[in-house]
Amino acid sequence: YLEWQPNDFALMVRLAGGGTYSPGRLMFDDRGQLWSGQNWMPGSQSNLRTSIGGGVVRLTPSGKAISPPLTGYDRQGLDGIGWGTTVSSDKVWVSSFNAKIGVLDLDGNALGPAKVKGKNGALQGLATSPNGDVWICDNQMNQMIRFPKGDHTRGEVVQVPGLKRPFAVAVDNNNVVWVTNNGFVTITRFPADSPESAEQIQLGGMAPRGLAIDSTGHVWVGSN
Repeated sequence: YLEWQPNDFALMVRLAGGGTYSPGRLMFDDRGQLWSGQNWMPGSQSNLRTSIGGGVVRLTPSGKAISPPLTGYDRQGLDGIGWGTTVSSDKVWVSSFNAKIGVLDLDGNALGPAKVKGKNGALQGLATSPNGDVWICDNQMNQMIRFPKGDHTRGEVVQVPGLKRPFAVAVDNNNVVWVTNNGFVTITRFPADSPESAEQIQLGGMAPRGLAIDSTGHVWVGSN
């Protein structure tokens, strides 16, 4: 125990194994398992142009790695995962630098890759909406991809005005979609059913990336 209360302190915890290396977004499923896509493979000297990317890692609630070493789950043609990890009620979704969308069940079995009607480029953030839709940021082609009700066989391209290198996405309880634009200093906000009515919100800082919506409906953004 502490003899006195410090003004501030940090407790650092290191979890490893199962392909854990350069993790992007961390997500928990309803079993308490932690999932994360990995940007790069160890020692690969990868970059966004020449990627030797990592796979997907899975840890128990106690932090024990249960995904396979050295790469994690690397099937479905995945080659490097940035901010692209989300969990729905029964699936784990990941996007990749090489335009693939991986889908796994909560035991790590491959269900995908997901199918998209139309062309897409390198992908980043994902989000699951309250109504079960899954949204993905197409960081290369400045568009969004939606899987209605989380059906990984029915992906559709959604054109949204104002997108410039969309990076992260979140959906609020009113089914309004919020997207950070890494190529601008803006957030694009639009009702899921009418993306053509999108509005742009100017921010300070530079290159907004991750964002999240808290329990009171406030939107929080991390700037690069």
